[in-house]
Amino acid sequence: MRDEGSVSGAIKILAGIVITLLLVAAIFALFNRTKGGLDEAGNKMDALTGQLATADYDALAGKTDVSGADVSQFIDGHKKDSISIIVKTTKDTTGTEYSSNYDSTYADYTKWADAMALTRNKSDKHYINPSAKFTCTLKYNTDETIASIEFKQN
Repeated sequence: MRDEGSVSGAIKILAGIVITLLLVAAIFALFNRTKGGLDEAGNKMDALTGQLATADYDALAGKTDVSGADVSQFIDGHKKDSISIIVKTTKDTTGTEYSSNYDSTYADYTKWADAMALTRNKSDKHYINPSAKFTCTLKYNTDETIASIEFKQN
């Protein structure tokens, strides 16, 4: 009698282990299936975010009547973008580049604020006259992504 109880108990334990292993395998299989879908959804979201980010730039491409106020606002609003913003004024014909990722010059917010203050200082060559008109040009990399945006005072 004792042997029958021991065998029966061992079979129940073995059955429990097998069922547990099957459940774990099913969970892993389900995870692997959904992981691919989640990765694909993440990639699509990244692509959409990239398209939305360049939409601001594309909207300005080729415009010849962008106000200095809009240029200043654009620079400040895109300070964390990896795309260089180059501004050429009548006093600064070589241009000044504004980009947080171009080098570490503007990575610090204080330095960025100082640079933006110069764009509002009438006696500085970096001054951007709010009522001046600028022409906007986009520059592209070889892979057709936007490398920089240039505002040149008319």
